[in-house]
Amino acid sequence: IKATVESIVEEAGGAKRIIFHAEELPYFRSGTFLTISIAIDGKPITRPYSIVSEPNKAYAEKNVEIIVKKKEKGFLSKYLVEKLQVGEEVLLEVGLGEFHPNPFRDKKHLVALAGGVGITPFLSIAHDIVDNDLDYDLTILYGSLTQDSIIAKKELEALSSDKIKVIHVISNDP
Repeated sequence: IKATVESIVEEAGGAKRIIFHAEELPYFRSGTFLTISIAIDGKPITRPYSIVSEPNKAYAEKNVEIIVKKKEKGFLSKYLVEKLQVGEEVLLEVGLGEFHPNPFRDKKHLVALAGGVGITPFLSIAHDIVDNDLDYDLTILYGSLTQDSIIAKKELEALSSDKIKVIHVISNDP
């Protein structure tokens, strides 16, 4: 699908939250990913990124969000963090992967391990559990270098409840 960059928001640790607007979003589940296709210097590049958005909210707002952190050797991540502009058009393939809660496969209590920007699929799943009152409990063990590098810290705090527990593991904290 064609999508337009609606906004780019700074996150902790140099990451960026990128919100894409698309008139028609295909069906996707929380925890899945999308691929971005974009031409850089005339070369087509395609890479996967976990979706942060809760599906129902994404459909209602016609927006899908990702969070990207620049990798030094990451050709597309570097472009997305440093050069992508609001209004730029990209191609997205949305709703890929099988990393989502499944009542036939999963127990009621889900445990997630995440580090850094790897929190993104669990943000989507946590929003889905809270916003749609899904019959799951989620405990996230989330590793970050410092308190200041916790991505989506306020969002995680707002999601914390009887159903969502976030346990921070800070590696560079004496």
